[in-house]
Parts: sequence; structure tokens; C-alpha cells
Amino acid sequence: MPRPYFPSPLESWVSQKFIDHGIINPEDLVLKDIARVFGIEYSIWHGHPFAYRLSEDSAAYIVENDQAAEYEQREHFFHELGHIIRHCGDQCDMPEPFRQMQESEACRFALYAAIPYHMIDFSCSHTLKSIMQEFHVTRTLAYTRIDGMCQQIIMQNGSFDEKRCE
Repeated sequence: MPRPYFPSPLESWVSQKFIDHGIINPEDLVLKDIARVFGIEYSIWHGHPFAYRLSEDSAAYIVENDQAAEYEQREHFFHELGHIIRHCGDQCDMPEPFRQMQESEACRFALYAAIPYHMIDFSCSHTLKSIMQEFHVTRTLAYTRIDGMCQQIIMQNGSFDEKRCE
């Protein structure tokens, strides 16, 4: 099946990492299972969500807020997963521009991990609601992901099929 655009390097990297770990279909996006295959301890508590790893060789942790809705927990999880597998260092001890760069990349990572490129069936007509339901994501995340794909199609092809981006 032809793909309508070429994914960004980070988008391709995320998809390949998931494929390498057997995360192939939307139903494979189970947070506890993803944490396990990446060697991360995952738990839920009453405070602010966060990720923690002392060094590349030490244990990694993602902690989620028990009061957040399921779709919000997923968004937080993928953001924190991005920090664990892409970043190092304590954000409290780094220059602000570098911290902001890590946050920006973790946000992009969350988009690509929550709705991985290799799981999108481009032969189907998707709606915002169908993407939200299939991938269990918030409206904002689904819209941002779809908008990003449409922008890529425009940049790479000079035009787009309006029906593909509804």
C-alpha cells in the first residue's frame, strides 16, 4: 500500500523501535506491556506524572497520576517514554534552552508513539473521532497528529487531497 508521505526521522525511528519490540497494531499499545518491553517500571500514584532514570545503565521509571483520564494517562505515558528512551540528564540541572528542546522532542515523540506511522492504514478514510477511538487518544492529540501529517503531505507534494485530511 503506498504511503502519502515520507515520515520524519523521529517518526521513522519511533515506528522502527516499536516494530523491533513487536508493537505492530493499535491493540498492542498497552502501556504496561510497552513499559515492560522497554525495561521500564510503570506505576500509578496520586501526584504529578514523571519519568526518572539515574543513568543509562540504571532502572527507569514512569509514574502516572491516578486522577487523570485514560486518554490523558496515555498521552503522559508516551511523553515520559520519549524522555526515558531518547534523553539523559536531570532537567533541574540543565540550561533552560536544552530543557525546552527535550520537552519539545518529547511532545513530538508522544504524537508519533501514540499514533505510530506504521499502524495507520492510509487506504481507509479516517475521521478525527475514528483516530481517537482506534488509538485511545485525546481529541487534541489526534487533531495535532492528523494536522501534522497533512502539513507533511503539503510540504512534500505541493498539494493534498482534502478528503484525506478531514
